Amino acid sequence: MPVIIVMPKVTQEYINQKKNLIVQSAAICCDKKAVCSVTMQDVIDESGLSQGGIYRFYQNIDDILVDVLKWVSSIPIYDKNKVINNFIEKISPLRNTDKKTKQNRNARRKCIYEFICSICSELSVLLEKYQHPYFSIHLGFYDMILNYPERAGYIFSRVDNPFSMKEERKKFIHEIEKEIQDDVISPSVSIEELVEFLRVNFLGINQTTLVDEKFRTDVRNEKIKAANFQKKISIVKDSCCFLLGLKEFLEDK
Repeated sequence: MPVIIVMPKVTQEYINQKKNLIVQSAAICCDKKAVCSVTMQDVIDESGLSQGGIYRFYQNIDDILVDVLKWVSSIPIYDKNKVINNFIEKISPLRNTDKKTKQNRNARRKCIYEFICSICSELSVLLEKYQHPYFSIHLGFYDMILNYPERAGYIFSRVDNPFSMKEERKKFIHEIEKEIQDDVISPSVSIEELVEFLRVNFLGINQTTLVDEKFRTDVRNEKIKAANFQKKISIVKDSCCFLLGLKEFLEDK
């Protein structure tokens, strides 16, 4: 009578554990070297799995990098709505008053100034968190966009807006426009231009800080400490207040 061998059933939990091991191993590889140069062999060596054990779950390295980007992007590093909700809570009572006095206008202008300060402070804290090795993997994906657009296109098309802040952008524009309509502030640029100014500057500070921290060395081959990004953010904050017409707060310095 023939012997029937029954293979153990592979559970979803088992599959998730193995894929998680592969993704975590790939993330470690991405911190050790450029994301675009990580290979399947690197992941095999780091994970301790066999070649077949990797290819059972992923067809190629870019499929693994899709899940690496999903994982890195899903880590809750800050509350995106905290700052703007605090601003709304403070300024709403001032908006609802019937007394459109100079005192009311000054109080609202101060709220806007504190709002900009809070945004910059939160982004400064966020940038410090990005010094964590796994968060700095984002830099590698930016590099891939610039140097390997086809690979980046494949990866990013399979991840839901990993760097998106569209909802926060809409809220910011909506709240600042209310203050413009009430003649509380008179910006020298459109709010869309101001938001783009902030986005480009913070992205630039983020990237240059990470590059300096991870890659730059001096002539003695010693690591260069990253420049003080808080100072850079402070310059952006003052520039933003200047563009919003909040010059009196700059003069107080």
